[in-house]
Amino acid sequence: MAGSDDVPGKGIEYEMLHPAPDVTALGYCTLCQQPEEDHIGPDGSVSVREFHRSFLGSHTRFIDEA
Repeated sequence: MAGSDDVPGKGIEYEMLHPAPDVTALGYCTLCQQPEEDHIGPDGSVSVREFHRSFLGSHTRFIDEA
């Protein structure tokens, strides 16, 4: 019998859904309220989405990607 923690078809490491970060009209991240230019992604580009994904983990998906 499957346990309550089992997710069919996903195994142990299933994807986590998180609110999608965006940039306000004033240039601030909606997730952490820091300036957009402070969000340097792993590849060296400025991206609030990739910056926060790098800290949340590789199995992270944002709500708008589901």
